[in-house]
Amino acid sequence: AGLVMSQWSRLYLGRRFGLLPANRGIVTGGPFRIVRHPIYAGWLVLTVGFLMAYPSLLNLAMVVIALLFMIWRIALEEELLRADPAYRAYCATTHYRLVPGII
Repeated sequence: AGLVMSQWSRLYLGRRFGLLPANRGIVTGGPFRIVRHPIYAGWLVLTVGFLMAYPSLLNLAMVVIALLFMIWRIALEEELLRADPAYRAYCATTHYRLVPGII
């Protein structure tokens, strides 16, 4: 489910997808109607599933460390995008970053 969510989101972004944070246009449809960062949400589902299948302290530590970096990356992206009025309007309608109802 996490892999499908991430790939669907990447495909939905099309040419707007990039490795470095940049404003390549605001996408508000498809999976981006549910959460602001569906690629990261899919990755989170995927890694939690991996952790459930292969539980260990090392795997838990790796997921927590990766999650902290993901949160940092989200903060960097949103800081850059908040300069765009279209992104601020999108944030007003799509409240959650990763998990609807939680964060």
